Amino acid sequence: FKPMFAHNLQMIWYDNPMVCSQVMVFGSRSVNFMSTDLTDHDVLGFVIRDLDKIDDKFDEVHDYNKNTDSIKPCALLENANEHVAKNQKNSPGILMIVEAEDADHASSNNLKGTLMGALRKLGLAVISAFTNKNNDGNSLVSMILREGYVIARCMPEHKYCGLDIHLWSSFEKHEDIKRALLSAVGSNVSTSSSFRIIA
Repeated sequence: FKPMFAHNLQMIWYDNPMVCSQVMVFGSRSVNFMSTDLTDHDVLGFVIRDLDKIDDKFDEVHDYNKNTDSIKPCALLENANEHVAKNQKNSPGILMIVEAEDADHASSNNLKGTLMGALRKLGLAVISAFTNKNNDGNSLVSMILREGYVIARCMPEHKYCGLDIHLWSSFEKHEDIKRALLSAVGSNVSTSSSFRIIA
């Protein structure tokens, strides 16, 4: 993570049970976290306090690093060659987690076919796929792609689908894949949330 960004910051919450480390890492190519004011994005937070309740903006900062030799992804793309492309496919990749509410098609009997069709329309190569349905009617659809994998966990009773979109390459397709899969399960961007994790 550190080699990719000029500025890196890690936060740790000591109030959480320390069964395992509860940390969040931020990276930016332009924002210096040490000299930037906090911004209230009007998002409900369960871990981070409201802005008006934070006295010291650094009280949860555990580590900070400024990397003057950070990787420039655009330069890599401009100078891309076969060797770089092979390395990218072998990388751990980036995982996008999508929470889809009001998923009207979560109970579809052909959920696997619908999701596979949405991925293929985007030019993605679906290598294999399978579905598992439990006694409660909840479905798990797993699809292996040349570029990564997609797992959909759907709970029709709650009109909910959780989507794991893990790409080893073609990271620029994350948003298109998210929109296509949200549409396929009958949800949309306004009734969903998402975040990414570098694997």
